[in-house]
Amino acid sequence: GCMIFLWFCYPHRVLKGFMYRSGKVETVPGFWEKHFGTATLLGVQMQFLGVAAYGVCGALQVCIGYESNAVIPFSTGIANVLIGVFGGRIMWIFCQGCYPEAMMGAIPGRKLEEWLTTSRRLKRWLGEKKAAEWARTSPNNQQAGAIVMFVALVLTFVAALPAQVSEIRGWDWPTTKALTHLVSNLGNALCGYYFYHFSYTNDMLAPAIHGYWQQEGLQGRGHPMGPTFNKAAGKEQLAAGVAAALGARDAVAWEEVAGQEGTMWQWTDDCYAAVMTEVEVAVPPFALRFLLQPVEVKQADPTVESVEVLETLSEDAQIMRIKRKEQPPLPASVEVFVTVAEERADKLVVAEWAVSGYPVEEAKVMKVQPFQLFEMTPTADGTG
Repeated sequence: GCMIFLWFCYPHRVLKGFMYRSGKVETVPGFWEKHFGTATLLGVQMQFLGVAAYGVCGALQVCIGYESNAVIPFSTGIANVLIGVFGGRIMWIFCQGCYPEAMMGAIPGRKLEEWLTTSRRLKRWLGEKKAAEWARTSPNNQQAGAIVMFVALVLTFVAALPAQVSEIRGWDWPTTKALTHLVSNLGNALCGYYFYHFSYTNDMLAPAIHGYWQQEGLQGRGHPMGPTFNKAAGKEQLAAGVAAALGARDAVAWEEVAGQEGTMWQWTDDCYAAVMTEVEVAVPPFALRFLLQPVEVKQADPTVESVEVLETLSEDAQIMRIKRKEQPPLPASVEVFVTVAEERADKLVVAEWAVSGYPVEEAKVMKVQPFQLFEMTPTADGTG
């Protein structure tokens, strides 16, 4: 389970690691695919089974110790049962938060708040006012699990420290077993701390988003648009940029979307995902162009916080900066791109692609590198 998490924690894999079929579908029908169908779910389910094994083995140790009147197996068994019960519960809460719908949800569950607001006995004991105050400040499910995990792992480290130090003390070279136990328990305690920290800062995806996406260049394979993508843009590069954008459409192997055959296609690889659709609208191409480029139109998007024109390259080309609102679990985002309109003999093209040279200075803001291509061809009767 840990190896799976380690592999999919790399930035260019993490977003696909918690989506069914790498984000191609939102839900899946089968039991196994629903509960083991993403890398995140597979990893956490294996970890849950690993922790639950402590409870099963501990129960066997208790039975053996009880039958043979042996103190050590009995006490060790009790400890393992507690690890299995409480650790299993923590992993179960963690597992519930790893389903795609939960990870894309805005607010984690709040079982403790629900209990504080519905328990009549607790309200009588604490009083209505105190119970309401505790409910308002109570941790959510993820935070509660993180607190218990952090405390348990720290206590495990502290409790085992005297025995481990006694094996390591002195000038003799410590045994491999002693070093392994010390490093393992210290690593578990640090893991508990970071899980606790992430649960309160709501930054579970921060290692993949903050910093990495603020870099000027994407990691991994190149964009289908080629070297023009996410580079400095000037007036002299516009024609080559539009040609590269049109070439990007033909450079990938599109797959038809189930149920949308003939009208919608998709493509994904390790670093990128794209959707292409074909529609017919009763609006002339020249009029449709003015519905795509103006600042006012982009500002009308409810997810947009602000739109700013950074530079006007020509009558048909501008460099824009759009800041989008927070959309949990993703933070607020900024995209800087050039938008270009070009008339051709048989169609009108509006292309938008990311440009560099405009760093994101806000804290905890994701830099998005967009690419959009609109090809508008008149219908046979010229009405759309």
